[in-house]
Amino acid sequence: MFKILIASILLIPLLASAKPNDVLFAEQLEAIADNCAAMETLKEIETCEDINLKMALNTEFRVQLAFNRLRPYCQLNGTDPDGDGWGWENQQSCIVKKSKVDKGFHQVKKHVRVLKRKGAKLVISLDLGEKHLFNYHMRGIIYNCHKNLRSNSSKVLCIEIALELAMLSETRVFSALNGGKPYCKNTKSAPGGWGWENGETCVVIGSPADKVDNYNTDREFDIEDLIEMCSERSHRRALSCYSEGVNDIIMKDTEILKKKAELAKQK
Repeated sequence: MFKILIASILLIPLLASAKPNDVLFAEQLEAIADNCAAMETLKEIETCEDINLKMALNTEFRVQLAFNRLRPYCQLNGTDPDGDGWGWENQQSCIVKKSKVDKGFHQVKKHVRVLKRKGAKLVISLDLGEKHLFNYHMRGIIYNCHKNLRSNSSKVLCIEIALELAMLSETRVFSALNGGKPYCKNTKSAPGGWGWENGETCVVIGSPADKVDNYNTDREFDIEDLIEMCSERSHRRALSCYSEGVNDIIMKDTEILKKKAELAKQK
C-alpha cells in the first residue's frame, strides 16, 4: 500500500520546465492537497498540509530574494535619500523593501497572500539570506515531519512529499534568478544562451545567460538521488536515511559556499 502511495506522488520535471512561476506556484498548492490526502487520518492530512504550506511560504521568500538577484535589503533609515529604491550599506548596494526596485516583493506578494489565507505562518526573516533560507527549508522538512506525525510510515511519506515539493521550489528559485525566464527545452535553437519558445524568451541552462550557479542546480539532483536511495528501505531505516541525507546536502552546500567566498577574497 505504501509503495502505491509513494508512486502517486507528483513527479516534478527537473530544470526542463518552461512554465512561469505563477503556474508552478499553483501546481505546488495542488500537489500539497493531493499528496497529503494519502495520509491515513484527517488529523494527519491537516498536519501534512500545515507543514508543506509553511515550507511553501519559505519558498516565496527565497523566490523574492532571487528576483532581486540576492541583493540584501537596507536596514537603516535614510539610506536612500533620493528615493529611487537603492541604498548603500556595508560597502554594497541594498534594496529598500517594497520600493519600486523591489521586484521580488511585487512578484510574490499575491502568493504570500494566498498562503497566509490558507493558514501558513511567517517562519523566517528575509534578512537571513538565501542560503540560510535553503538550510532552514531542508531542516524544517525533517524536523516538522518527525515532530508532528506519529507513525513511521506517515513520517516517511511526509518527508518524501516535502522533498518532492522542494525540487519544484528549486525550479522556481532558478527561474527567479533568471528574472522569471524559463529554461529552454530545445537548446540547439538558442545561440548565445537565449532562445524563443512558446511565445517568450527562454534561457539555455549552463549558458552565459544563465545566472544560476552550477552548485545550485546540484541541489535538485541531490534531493532526487536521496529520495531514490531512501524510499526502498523500511520505514525506520528510511527515516534515518533521510535525516542523514538532508544533513549531507546542507553540509555540501555550505562547503561550496565557503570555497566561493574564499575565492572571492583572493580576487
